[in-house]
Amino acid sequence: NSYTVAAPTAVISSEQLNIMYLGLKNEINVSAPGISSDKLVVRASNGCRVSKKSDGKYVFTPTRTGKVSIRVYVEENGNTKQISSQSWNSKRLPKPEIRFINKFFEGRMAKNRFKIPNNEKFTAAYSPDFPISATVDIRSCDVEIVSKGLIAPYKLSRGIFTPQLKRAIKSLRSNDKVIVTMKIKDKSGISHSITQSCKIK
Repeated sequence: NSYTVAAPTAVISSEQLNIMYLGLKNEINVSAPGISSDKLVVRASNGCRVSKKSDGKYVFTPTRTGKVSIRVYVEENGNTKQISSQSWNSKRLPKPEIRFINKFFEGRMAKNRFKIPNNEKFTAAYSPDFPISATVDIRSCDVEIVSKGLIAPYKLSRGIFTPQLKRAIKSLRSNDKVIVTMKIKDKSGISHSITQSCKIK
């Protein structure tokens, strides 16, 4: 009989394509075939903090952007030996988008879309293509309605329609423009100013 002896190695994986984001608790799976998880030690470079969530699952919290080296060690008989390493990228969260009724707020929009019950607010969220679920904090929301060359401004608390804005929306006409400007802060503490607009059909 013949057999092959291979050095122990670890598997580092997630659905994030070797990218972790500032401000988020990035969950990454780390395992080593044939080795108990309590014998593994996982470390990361570039100021990235690592904490164990459960068997095989670790939370990585980067503190700055750039390359992060994830290194996996095994402890046996009082000795620590590195068995695997992998290079990841730490990035800032992308810029969010203004959304209305869970859709991107830009382009042309029918007036009756503003009349849907329980949807009387603007929100900010990441593109559906972004693989991570993360919320943003709306610090301010300003709305301008441009009609026949006249501009009517409205200030909203956290994007929620005021009675004054509701009345103005009822009188919207074709080719009127609704401009929304938000100041938001993401989970990494970065502030963004976003302006998007739509024209009434």
